[in-house]
Amino acid sequence: MSAKTYIFGLVLCGSAFACVESFDATSKIRSDTSLLGTLVVEANITGEEEIQRVFLSSVQALQNGKEEGPLFKTNTTRIKEHGIDNEFQSSVNVEIRSDNGAVYAFEAVGNGSYESMTPFAAMPNVSYQLFVSLSNGLEYASSMVKNEAVSVIDSVYARRTTSNDGSEGIGIFIDGRNMADTGNFFNYSYVETYKIIAPNWDPFEFVRPGDGTFSVAARTQEERVCFNSRESNEIIQAPNVDFDSTRLEGFMVRFLGADNFFISHRYSIEIKQQIRSQEAFEFYNKLSSFSSSENIFSQVQPGFLEGNIRATNSDSKVIGFFDVVSVSKKRIFFNYEDFFPNAALPPYPFECTIFTPSIDDDILSGRVEFVGNNENPGPDELPYFVTFTPCGDCTQLGSNVEPDFWIE
Repeated sequence: MSAKTYIFGLVLCGSAFACVESFDATSKIRSDTSLLGTLVVEANITGEEEIQRVFLSSVQALQNGKEEGPLFKTNTTRIKEHGIDNEFQSSVNVEIRSDNGAVYAFEAVGNGSYESMTPFAAMPNVSYQLFVSLSNGLEYASSMVKNEAVSVIDSVYARRTTSNDGSEGIGIFIDGRNMADTGNFFNYSYVETYKIIAPNWDPFEFVRPGDGTFSVAARTQEERVCFNSRESNEIIQAPNVDFDSTRLEGFMVRFLGADNFFISHRYSIEIKQQIRSQEAFEFYNKLSSFSSSENIFSQVQPGFLEGNIRATNSDSKVIGFFDVVSVSKKRIFFNYEDFFPNAALPPYPFECTIFTPSIDDDILSGRVEFVGNNENPGPDELPYFVTFTPCGDCTQLGSNVEPDFWIE
């Protein structure tokens, strides 16, 4: 049985005590239908003038042979939960209304995502409310929400450090504050971008016209240096140990082990700092604790994981939170050698051996890249040196287009 099959859940045994009970996640979700059809809402609007987004789905029973899906899918929060499947909501009317009379309509863009039809920014001292109407007539509304925080990032910096488990690597730290003096409910996400250099790249390549033949010619596109980006996929909230403080110093948002391929050459990370309401902060803390302990989501019943969205014309269940957040961003760059001078680079994610193929199919299939001519091939060997394709062509791992923000 796979490692995903057994998940430990927290079951309340009383108002002040809890007990831990283990159960088979797959059978539990299929026998417990109380959450099926529950609307899942994720909606954060920001003080930035931009296209705002809302994500809608509903909980469905996990089908045989299908991978468990994440509960929340937008880049503001991605919580991996086991034992559920999501059905995207379509034919839905989504609006955000403000107490100053503004109405912002949203349109479906696919995969349960809805985007505002025009860019807008959440204004200071203005309250906003989310309204969702499903095609089956069910209607939902959030509480009125406003956020008077002003997010400021003073510094983002990297330094060589050791993780809690003793691994050596690089930590990405942040100093931030809330200029509005309304609390320190800090939440973080990031987009990291890293440079890829194919270790066995050669300026020549095999050309395969598709007729069962091949030749060697100069490359026609960049395939030595590429870039790839990755978004954070977890809830990152700074521990709220001092409710009176509006500053945060030395909080580690990201740790990269010294053997992490992402930092092999040049690495960049853009940190997004969001200052949430206290209610949203507590909601996501609970959600994060369920995810980190791999609790089955069927135990996270509406009411226990209390959000601020309610059904307005029925007693239908809904899970999620609508919030207005203050956002700031800052980007840094660094090279591996800045922290590990003269050290061997982290291992490439493929074994990049160089060898001589014995049959044409190795080349015609595209599994290998040209490295050089073999002037003395052995019996039954072709007169070429080759390497596995990702080792000679970086576009297998990223894009050969340098990002606009990239600085060497």
